[in-house]
Amino acid sequence: MPRKIVKGNTENLNILNSKIKYIGFELEKVPEFLKDFEPLNYRVPKVYDETTYKIYKYVKIKDIEILITPKDRLDELSERYKLASPLFTYMKPETNEDIEKYAYFLKMINQTNVLDIENIEKEQKEFEKAKSEKESKAKSKEKLSSNPTFDIDQIERDALNNFEI
Repeated sequence: MPRKIVKGNTENLNILNSKIKYIGFELEKVPEFLKDFEPLNYRVPKVYDETTYKIYKYVKIKDIEILITPKDRLDELSERYKLASPLFTYMKPETNEDIEKYAYFLKMINQTNVLDIENIEKEQKEFEKAKSEKESKAKSKEKLSSNPTFDIDQIERDALNNFEI
């Protein structure tokens, strides 16, 4: 299917291309890890409050599934999940619906602030550094600086002189 080329000024296209390059996407080649998508096995709780059901824990970046939904964040959670699509479906325009998704994807990238990404990278590096320092301190506490020495004669004298029972 031939692609429809949207004309824009060169500066905007250069900015979009630089953001795509910075993020590390190749629009013509969808990475395999994005294609390895398994549908969510998630049931929405009957009573859902976003303020009480947030769970914060460390998740590896490669384990995060990115879903995009056309619904607003204030819409019902079940409706948002029902209409959600994995990110890779927005990256390969093959049908008319896909072309709309592709345009939306490019719009999202265009609205991305590179400074925000750089700040996240900086925070991640600081987190990794603090984590490694904490692990090295824990390992150094586990190890004794030298082998323990015992004076058996002194222990025996102390035991014989101990009359507190």
